[in-house]
Amino acid sequence: MKEPQIRKPNNENCLHSMERSYQKLLILKGKLSSYVYEPRTYDSFEQAQELRYDLERLSLSHLEIMNLVKDKKQYISEVLKKSMDLLLEAKKLENGIESYIYTVRN
Repeated sequence: MKEPQIRKPNNENCLHSMERSYQKLLILKGKLSSYVYEPRTYDSFEQAQELRYDLERLSLSHLEIMNLVKDKKQYISEVLKKSMDLLLEAKKLENGIESYIYTVRN
């Protein structure tokens, strides 16, 4: 599978990128919680649980980074590095959830 590409955020759009990514995570959380995508096998149940855990962990990390950017408590270069890592991880998680949804539907 192709590695997701993330454009490097700068000081001006770091917060906006993180907020958009966080909103996508909330949408994915809603999708994953929908009864339509309930797991039908034990393997898909385990996959869904792992995705939910990753989604929660990543959501909390997004909130932490957004607060750091707002409060400017750390050097912006450190925050930008963390935000890029989180954005890439969010994209990978989004791909994983979409794959799960496709598997459960078929």
